[in-house]
Amino acid sequence: MNKRVKYCDMLRFIAIICIIVIHTFADFRDYYLANNKIYYYLLTFADSFTRIGVPLFFMLTGAFMLSKKINTPYFTFIRKRIPKLFIPFFIISIIYYISSKYLYNTDISIKNFLINFTSPGGVHYHFWFMYMIIMIYLLLPYINKAVRRLSKKDLKTIITLIIIFGSTVTTINKLTLRYNIELLGGFKYPELIIAINFLLIGYYLYNNNISTKNKKLIYVLACVSLLLMPLIDYCIVQDKRNDFIFAFSSVFCVFPSIAAFILCKDNYNKISIPQKVEKFISKVGQLGIYIYLVHVLVLEVLKRNIYRFIHPIRFTQNIMTIIILNILVFIISYFVAIIMDFIYNKIHKLITKQD
Repeated sequence: MNKRVKYCDMLRFIAIICIIVIHTFADFRDYYLANNKIYYYLLTFADSFTRIGVPLFFMLTGAFMLSKKINTPYFTFIRKRIPKLFIPFFIISIIYYISSKYLYNTDISIKNFLINFTSPGGVHYHFWFMYMIIMIYLLLPYINKAVRRLSKKDLKTIITLIIIFGSTVTTINKLTLRYNIELLGGFKYPELIIAINFLLIGYYLYNNNISTKNKKLIYVLACVSLLLMPLIDYCIVQDKRNDFIFAFSSVFCVFPSIAAFILCKDNYNKISIPQKVEKFISKVGQLGIYIYLVHVLVLEVLKRNIYRFIHPIRFTQNIMTIIILNILVFIISYFVAIIMDFIYNKIHKLITKQD
């Protein structure tokens, strides 16, 4: 068994919590966008800190999957990795699709399911990540070979170029589109390249120490980004929320994510964490993909039932509701993820024995 890297387990744990909070915040931000812009801004400011979640997932994939040489043949690698992503994803997609009948009284059919499943974004809004990560894994053996041949200087140059022509240009382009002007649209890298760049960043940070001068610059840029995200959103938001400023492809997510990685790497061992807590954090990290898959369904079912009994009106009451929802979603998703992991491992062992 591979030795766990404790600070990476903590980063994965933080990423999972952040993603749950993002989706919990969404409805409340929508409500206050229509009713109270000041409260909307406060929630949006808090939401800015959670947007490191998805980049951290990509960065941790790069840290581990690019740091070790992949010696297995391509199709052997794919056969071992893709089923663990695709099979639970496909099954959960079916569950989400069927549950929409109960939650939203939508018509369901096999044909519509297949159309939705093979469409961009999939059956549910957060499944875009699964398509992205599967596409990345299909390319990973070749990315691994290419990256390991690069010098440190060349790797930094590639990362910088993609931050400029990927994250920065994409942000400018989407910002100008809000005003019916498509600026720099022909120069932007696609989102898949931006996602792969986070793998490169994770690999670089995992294997290299950053100078004190560069750390200070990164921390400053992270703070500026966290302040600008809600401010720009507040200036451009209209009747309907559009979170492109907060998306993983936005330049404003780059430096907070890098800063979080460096802070955790540098300071984790300075903090005294009980062994039982570390084991729990590690377990959550191992179940991360399952928690990601199920947490939105858990959230939607909880919201549907909780609001039968409570009707928060004041801002403080809604904050308490957010806290309660986050705790319940995390706990339930964690135990569902344990069951999913157990079932998958049992099925995998049966198939392996037959082979």
